[in-house]
Amino acid sequence: SFYALQGYTRARVGPEIVDVSGRALALTIPVIEGRRSMVGSVTLHGAGRVSEEALRQRMSVRAGGPFHPLLLQDSVNALRSVYDDLGYDSVQISSAVAWNDDKTLAAITIDILEGPQNRLDRVILRGNVKTDERVIRRFIDLAPGDPVSRQGLLAMQREIYRLGVFSRVDFDLLSAADDSALRDVRLRVEEGAFQRYTYGVGYDSEKGASGALGYSHVNLFGRALAFQGDVKISQQDRQYRLLFSQPYLGAYRLPVRVSLFGVEEQQKSFDSKRRGLQVEVERQIGALRLGGLYTYKLVDTFNLASDLSIDQIERDLTPVEIASVTASALYDRRDDPIDPHRGYSLASQLEYAFPLFSANERFFKLISQATLQHPVGKLGVVAGSVRLGAIEALSRVCQ
Repeated sequence: SFYALQGYTRARVGPEIVDVSGRALALTIPVIEGRRSMVGSVTLHGAGRVSEEALRQRMSVRAGGPFHPLLLQDSVNALRSVYDDLGYDSVQISSAVAWNDDKTLAAITIDILEGPQNRLDRVILRGNVKTDERVIRRFIDLAPGDPVSRQGLLAMQREIYRLGVFSRVDFDLLSAADDSALRDVRLRVEEGAFQRYTYGVGYDSEKGASGALGYSHVNLFGRALAFQGDVKISQQDRQYRLLFSQPYLGAYRLPVRVSLFGVEEQQKSFDSKRRGLQVEVERQIGALRLGGLYTYKLVDTFNLASDLSIDQIERDLTPVEIASVTASALYDRRDDPIDPHRGYSLASQLEYAFPLFSANERFFKLISQATLQHPVGKLGVVAGSVRLGAIEALSRVCQ
């Protein structure tokens, strides 16, 4: 395969020869390369609405490079993909190859019949019974007159699925009556179950009897607003949590999440109470993820045993009152965010705490981290990470 894709279509490899000498093996692989087939010229005919330079950049075959039928077919498919992304779904592309006398140099001719470009006339919505139509249209990146491509429609379909409201999203392309180049997009959605109740009871040898109750709704007021509330109670602790999220902020597709939580625990030597509010916004731009976070957290510790001091308690449970804003950025070029084998990531987070209401801490905190993963064959993956952090107290309270 390697030789063939380098233009040696008649190369013969093997059979292998193995010589045994005691405990040593000598492996010989004979190779007869034969003549190499090269590309002499590539001529494009019919590319009037797309620049020829842009088309050639997507092609696998080029003048001076190796020739193989697979490389030519890949080039034709790449050209079709370029035209499809621009709305030319009826484009016709054919190729022809002329050889020199000794069959070593190929002259490739590619003929393109572009056909009409599909442009949007209307987006017709069907199936949204309880969901506000304006919410769906926020996630349709098409305006009248825009090119209509299948890849663009699939991207739109994924965005609407991410709302978590619909169990099914389909689209059809329809021809408009007055102009064959104008197309209507019929978007059909099927709404799923919006509400869910959860409950449970249990017993733990340390915390005793416990119970849990939860409720969630993923489409409040028909605007794709999600709400979730959970309460967990046992003989030694109580926990509650309220979550609210929406996939947009005003006219912008900026996800917003608001959470309110509280935890009361009875430890062996002390009791603690934690309460907090978080508001988070996030924006994904390719491999870059930007985020902003507001946090208001109160932690109280009381009923300490006489032989226990605050310094001996876990840091998360020590008394503190913090109001802060955090800006974060993550640039992720890993092949998998959960189990990466290749790539790198760069992350940085800057937090500023300031007095607000009863919160009285004031500081700057910076944390940056870089990771790198590189495969080493059967040995696995070599991973490295560097993390740097600093905090600067701005008042005596937090020193």
